[in-house]
Amino acid sequence: MDKQGSDRDRDDRHDGDAPGIAAMVDRTERASGVVLIGIMATCIGLPFLSGIVRGHPVIGIANAILLGLVGWGLALLIHAIILTPLGAVRYGRAAKTLARAVRQGAEAIALHRSWSDTTPGAVTVSAGGRLWLADRSTGYRVAVLDRTDIHAVEAVTDWAEQGRASRPIGFGIGVPLGGGLLMTIARAPKVRAPKLRVSHAVVMRYAASGDPAIRVARIPFGPDHEGARTMAALLGGTSAGR
Repeated sequence: MDKQGSDRDRDDRHDGDAPGIAAMVDRTERASGVVLIGIMATCIGLPFLSGIVRGHPVIGIANAILLGLVGWGLALLIHAIILTPLGAVRYGRAAKTLARAVRQGAEAIALHRSWSDTTPGAVTVSAGGRLWLADRSTGYRVAVLDRTDIHAVEAVTDWAEQGRASRPIGFGIGVPLGGGLLMTIARAPKVRAPKLRVSHAVVMRYAASGDPAIRVARIPFGPDHEGARTMAALLGGTSAGR
């Protein structure tokens, strides 16, 4: 059996995992919206309707605004302590499954990576520049790409502010000295600059064999700058910051 036939057979064996992973990602992404809408509809709708039924629409509106703020905070809390950790566990399991899939059949592995921060995915690159990819852009199926299938590769750097800058606030105390004189003791304001979170990624535009559509894959590397540059170099790409 030729090389391409072997790759197609291997892809078919792992396509059975793809629909389940895709459905899981879709459920996880929609869960936050469903929870937020449900909580806000309950916290705003019930007090408003109660005020209308009782003949006190102004009180109903006031209660709806107050409980709406409470509901917003509750939704954020549920997202932080339940939905986010649950999604991380699910994505982590899916990433391990995809990592095993892209490693099987790969030869002379030069770089291997899996991720689960935004959506699950995995990639393996051979020393010759051949690539096995499974992520959102492939529908979580294993796509085997040659250099000729890859149209552009770029290592990018993103900067994002983490936290908020504190507003400079100072204060002064006036001490009377007599004779109409006033001495002021002032404290200098404290200014806290927001922290910058630097992350690196490889952005790749490709067209899989037999599929004319140009797809875009983003492979996150987090703080690993060298890893992103190494992958870009293996695939003949460039480095850039943005």
